[in-house]
Amino acid sequence: LVRGDSQQRRRVPRDRAMVTPASAGGTPRELAPFIKRADEIQAHNSLMAYYCRLQAVELGMAAPPERRPHRVLASLIANLEATKPKAGLVDPATDFAVCRQFALSVYARADRNDVRVGTSNAPPTRTQVEAFSAAGTFLAALDQSTFAGLCDEDLRARREYAEWRAWDLATAMHAGRQPSPVNGHGHGHGGGSSPNAFTPPPPAAPAVSV
Repeated sequence: LVRGDSQQRRRVPRDRAMVTPASAGGTPRELAPFIKRADEIQAHNSLMAYYCRLQAVELGMAAPPERRPHRVLASLIANLEATKPKAGLVDPATDFAVCRQFALSVYARADRNDVRVGTSNAPPTRTQVEAFSAAGTFLAALDQSTFAGLCDEDLRARREYAEWRAWDLATAMHAGRQPSPVNGHGHGHGGGSSPNAFTPPPPAAPAVSV
């Protein structure tokens, strides 16, 4: 449990935090979300896509030598080299600011839609799950060594909430039930310019696992 002021919130188990399954070809589960999202946004935001792949490489290289996905890493590195000229890299601080703005905008859209759809009695949809899953992945990509010292606790809290909400929505969808009730937690932060600290709610652990 992680304590925050007078409330507690339950961490999402790491094997459930990313609801995106591993892709084909033996891609490790922890790398798959970054590769998937990078491929999805390459044509629309090449800078964010670049740093998603860079985060995947960092995670892959952190594994013990005997467990490293060498073929996946080689493919990622080749992709990074091929896309780097058009990625729009400037410097870590500038790149972080641009990626942060994008990640927070994805998070805010997911949150607004969650509040809007939450007024109905229908079970959540795959679209809602994907929205928070993508937001969690983009926020996670900000927490890499290239951006050392730039990713703060506000962003990590948003990431944790996005990952938990994606998991909660997914379990509710599979069970055909309503997700855990929450209020909106992204309003006013879509652009990421607010200095106010973000405090996520204390989510209850869903009874149904993925």
